[in-house]
Amino acid sequence: MILSPFTARRLAGQGSSRADVRRELFARGRLSAETWRRSWLYATVRGSDWPEWVRAAAADGAIPAVREPDDITLIVAGADLPVPQHAYGPSWGHPPCRIMREIAEVR
Repeated sequence: MILSPFTARRLAGQGSSRADVRRELFARGRLSAETWRRSWLYATVRGSDWPEWVRAAAADGAIPAVREPDDITLIVAGADLPVPQHAYGPSWGHPPCRIMREIAEVR
């Protein structure tokens, strides 16, 4: 998830940590099992190839974007405008495969 500097400051000002934001996104970022079962992805992937956490979540009615909150990568980037912008870069949550490195602010 890419957050604008404005949004990151606002969340921090409200007392939200990165872990808090990840937990909130995890709790809210769900796909209904019904929608999943109608998707091209479901039709393409063999049932046995889905990880157990996806099958278990589908049985409960909604599938999270990732297995657990710590699998969500938060990035602060973009212009420092007073606009609450953000973007989501889906990785399908499986397999967890992110490569990242912190880059300090460049001026």
